[in-house]
Amino acid sequence: MRMKGRRGVFAPMLVFLLLMLLGFGALSLNVARLGQCRVEAESIAASAARAGVMVLRAGGSTGDADGAVVALAAANNVCGTAPSIETITWGRWDDTVVNPSFVATAIPPNAVRVGLGRAGAGAVETFLGDFIGVNAVDVHGVATAAIRSQHLVVIVEIQQGLSESAFLQVKQGLIDGVDVFGASASPADKVAVIVTSGPFAWELVPLTSVGDASGLASVQADLQQLALASFAGTQISTNDGVDCTAASGPSEDDFSSPSGGCYPEMPRRYSDEEGSDLSVALDLARAEFIAEVTTPAVRSVAVFMYKPYSAVPSAAGAARAADSYAESRFTEVTGTIPNDVISLSSQAQTSSAALWSESRASLWVTLYNIGDTGYAALVQGDGWLVDGASVTDTGPLIGSIVGASPVGVVQ
Repeated sequence: MRMKGRRGVFAPMLVFLLLMLLGFGALSLNVARLGQCRVEAESIAASAARAGVMVLRAGGSTGDADGAVVALAAANNVCGTAPSIETITWGRWDDTVVNPSFVATAIPPNAVRVGLGRAGAGAVETFLGDFIGVNAVDVHGVATAAIRSQHLVVIVEIQQGLSESAFLQVKQGLIDGVDVFGASASPADKVAVIVTSGPFAWELVPLTSVGDASGLASVQADLQQLALASFAGTQISTNDGVDCTAASGPSEDDFSSPSGGCYPEMPRRYSDEEGSDLSVALDLARAEFIAEVTTPAVRSVAVFMYKPYSAVPSAAGAARAADSYAESRFTEVTGTIPNDVISLSSQAQTSSAALWSESRASLWVTLYNIGDTGYAALVQGDGWLVDGASVTDTGPLIGSIVGASPVGVVQ
């Protein structure tokens, strides 16, 4: 009888133990599943935030970027079901400070915080929900993505490789590109403009912040002055799209007229200053980056050339010296005189290699229908070479370079 009674006690205990094991098993399964759902929600939030800032950096509005966030979230699932967007908050992120943080609604925006998940009627169903007393659980993911600060040096050839009307289109493209840059500028974003002609390069705009309204306005004002090199001759307006009437013969190097040349706001170019030496401009860009070495930023050099490498003659600079003229407004770098085409190409390769090795500056080279005569051999880093571009491509190409600035999830 005692044996039979013991069997009767063990039966409900066994049932109770089985229920406990089942409950613990269900709990474990739910914990694991819900953990995986949260990982998926956070991953989708991060991808959506990155998509948003990439659209913004490429010149889109925050409205366009919101659409990218929503579209990416809708194309992915959290445990089998697309999540709902809960918040999209634009703001700023300063990656130059020791302990950066997201500042909501600050402008111009360069970061976005995205919150999404499955909640309410769309909450994640639990395994054996009736048994554990919880049928569904809300799952959320939040991530913040920001654009990394970028330093962009633009090198523009200002010889008479283009007509004035064509050059004006190039200038407008540069202005439009800087507008795109400034619309989503990070606090440390900066732009410089270097002009090159023959064996010379001049710093038209030093690295200047576009992360604030005053800095952006300053860069744009300097870009408005951009023109071909100042040639002796006459030109009533530098912005009417009509080529200057360059002087010839004995007057070719005469800058004594009241106008000071066709484009007096630009450095002078004399008749003996032929050639095309890109290395001097690259060395000036290198000096710009060295001066900013303590600022963490992505570094890019955008090069726009209208002539192939061409030899610098031994007479270069003689007319300038005879005129007792030295450019005092802009920082100047002068290349080797004379210099042959093979040496010019080799020196440009060396300069580009130094830019990449010392500053990790990528080179983005645009050639306006001149054919590649050695430019492809430049060390480009993460950049590219576009051969056969039209002047109307300038703005979109600058936008592509700016848009290539890396974005990352910061929180």
